[in-house]
Amino acid sequence: MHILLFICTLQIHCIATQYSHPSKIKVSLLTVAPGKMFYSVFGHSAIRISIDSSNYDIVYNFGMFTTSSDLYFDWLRGRMRFQMSKESYSKFLAKCEIEKRCVREQVLILDSVQNMFIINSLEKNYYSDKRYYWYHFFMITAPHVSVI
Repeated sequence: MHILLFICTLQIHCIATQYSHPSKIKVSLLTVAPGKMFYSVFGHSAIRISIDSSNYDIVYNFGMFTTSSDLYFDWLRGRMRFQMSKESYSKFLAKCEIEKRCVREQVLILDSVQNMFIINSLEKNYYSDKRYYWYHFFMITAPHVSVI
């Protein structure tokens, strides 16, 4: 597991260094409008990492889950295991368009050290046990709070 994490982190670092000047790395907060399903009525947030002049355009999305027959009750009782996902920006946007939910992007003004810290942290969490977590509806948890 540690070797996989190291390889992925190295790959991100190489992509960031090889294809662009650090100023061309863009970290954004994506805010998705509320949806019609009960779990989407409050909207959603995700993090986008894109690098100009390369094909690297990825969304790290917290709050993904598998549906169950008792979805409503599991969610309210805090028995749903959520996970972080990673997908292309075009795929993320296509899903939002299907659900007729608009997406607002806020580019964060960060230096290259801060950009790399965020990228490395996201990759580290994605390739570890921290990728999965429990969400308790009646308690505030960090991945579900974003300040706009």
